Amino acid sequence: MSLARVYRAEGQAAEAAALPRRALAIREAALGPDHPDVGTVMERLGEALRDAGHTVEAVALAALAASIRAVTNR
Repeated sequence: MSLARVYRAEGQAAEAAALPRRALAIREAALGPDHPDVGTVMERLGEALRDAGHTVEAVALAALAASIRAVTNR
């Protein structure tokens, strides 16, 4: 279980979103914006944001992650 998921389970939404947000920035810089691992982190961040009540941003990230998955077949 990831630390972000522990934070989510404890109801600490801001802390839960901060970790995958940082991971997303690092992965995008290292791998490029269309890498499958970037999509995976987007999904995790979206889950944390959804739990925090940031539905619009969560849906946007889910759509981006789906488009990455469609292009990379992962």
